[in-house]
Amino acid sequence: MPAPPLTCLPASSPRKTGRGKQLQPRRILFPDLVLPLIRGQRYLPYQGGRAMRAIATSRPVILRLVILLLACLFAMEPANSKDGDVFLCTVSDFRTWSDIPSSGSPEFVANNKARKFDIQEFADHFIVTSKSSTFKPSSTKYDIFQRSVYQVAAFDSTTFMLDTFVMRTADIEGPPTKARVTLQTPTYLNTWYLDCALQN
Repeated sequence: MPAPPLTCLPASSPRKTGRGKQLQPRRILFPDLVLPLIRGQRYLPYQGGRAMRAIATSRPVILRLVILLLACLFAMEPANSKDGDVFLCTVSDFRTWSDIPSSGSPEFVANNKARKFDIQEFADHFIVTSKSSTFKPSSTKYDIFQRSVYQVAAFDSTTFMLDTFVMRTADIEGPPTKARVTLQTPTYLNTWYLDCALQN
């Protein structure tokens, strides 16, 4: 059975009260029509405390509104979430803290700043590959545990260390895309700050 049509009083016809004063109709805005539909109301408030017959609600009308709202929400996903996106990253800064004196040496910091990182993004994880002429190349899978319009956060669940990866959503600040790799153990803490460029 089709949904009954929306019915409203003409916006241009003023009404008279019992005291002879004209009651000007209130301008009907979009929220005035949508919110009562969602709440299941059949009447809208009228200026002066009176009510007018505004809409005849039905389940199909409310269902259409709910479907439209859900479709809009699901469409608002971060732009940086395509399977197989590849980023090439350089190290803009490297910070370290350690009980081992040699770990904070200028040579150690310079070698880490010279690293290159290749990052592949998938729906539920990242693959981060570190390349260096000094250190042994490595590849780590980071499982995503948070995705928002601002950033994506992931961690390596296969190691005893606290190994995390965070990337800003690509369209928030524009290129380069900012990312950070942090590796923490009981004896040291290393953080690589990355500038990344989307390749595809």
